[in-house]
Amino acid sequence: MDDDLRRYERIGAELPCRLFIPGKGEKGLKFQAFTSSLNVGLGGVFVRSSFLLRKGVDVNVEIALPDRPLSARARVSHLIPPQPGETKPDAAPSGMGMEFVAVEEGREALLHYVAPPRYRRFFDALAKEFPRVADKLQLRDVAFILNLWETWKAKAPGAAAPRAPAPPRHARSTARRPSR
Repeated sequence: MDDDLRRYERIGAELPCRLFIPGKGEKGLKFQAFTSSLNVGLGGVFVRSSFLLRKGVDVNVEIALPDRPLSARARVSHLIPPQPGETKPDAAPSGMGMEFVAVEEGREALLHYVAPPRYRRFFDALAKEFPRVADKLQLRDVAFILNLWETWKAKAPGAAAPRAPAPPRHARSTARRPSR
């Protein structure tokens, strides 16, 4: 997916993931697979996979974040099929982009974990200008606050509204204004 279309940034992160679709039967599962993420963000995850589910399929995702696992319902939104020669280092990995529909457990851990490079730059500048504050905060604390802000902005009234159109360009009038 084009980064410009994403609501939230993603960070490169190879984390163990479990994908499953609940169902009837002996194990109560229609589908289950173990894989790893390529990147993760507040809005979703991309998982490496040699198999692909259909776009639009809902799936449960468990991601092993360092602090605690994340459990979410997600929807397959993007597919990258396996390519010949994918084992080459420069080949794009096959897999599925999944948009989080509902995060059930571990939301706070995700908010602490996702720290894009710009958060690091902000934290470094903060530490330089306010050393006492930086002594009390870690990058993960700043990431938590900034991610809450980004989430709030995305859900704020009018956030999803399209941008206002540019004002029309009028040809310069040659008519003279009345004099006083």
